[in-house]
Amino acid sequence: MAGGDDAPAPRLAEQAALRGAAEALTARVEEAGWSLAPPPGDQARSFLGRLIGGGGETAEPPQADPVQIYLDAAGTPQAAGADLTMLAQSARTVSTEALSVAASPEGLGRSALERDIAAAEQALGALRRARAFFVEVEAEFIEAGQGDLNGALDRLREAETGLAEAADALAERRWSGYGETLAG
Repeated sequence: MAGGDDAPAPRLAEQAALRGAAEALTARVEEAGWSLAPPPGDQARSFLGRLIGGGGETAEPPQADPVQIYLDAAGTPQAAGADLTMLAQSARTVSTEALSVAASPEGLGRSALERDIAAAEQALGALRRARAFFVEVEAEFIEAGQGDLNGALDRLREAETGLAEAADALAERRWSGYGETLAG
């Protein structure tokens, strides 16, 4: 069967929901610029470009400070808190879907389950980058005397822990062989 393991289709609705929720969370973080560094894919492309082009002398122009861009746009701790609440909810959705896949009695196939793990891990990485970003945002609000984010970062950390545990549950299923089927 040509290409079957390259891009295995989800076998369960939960797998499709997991992958969609993880992709949405990651895209939201990247599109909103909620990261202190460029997304990993951009970093890799930049590195390869420097390797191929020999870019020692042609440094990219300095990038604007993403925290300052956010502060100029959001303006208040309340707006940042709303963004954090949305992000934590998205993380909980990914966690729920990942746990549903991990607990499924269905045979999922090794490669399909590996894609599920990758989706959850990608979302977790994006969430961690966003949390580091919002720690800096909160520090700026405090320094400006505007207050803190009223526990929103704590709720995001809790959601991050839940997502890490859900990703671990997927990995445990993968390593236990429970995800394998006789066909694949």
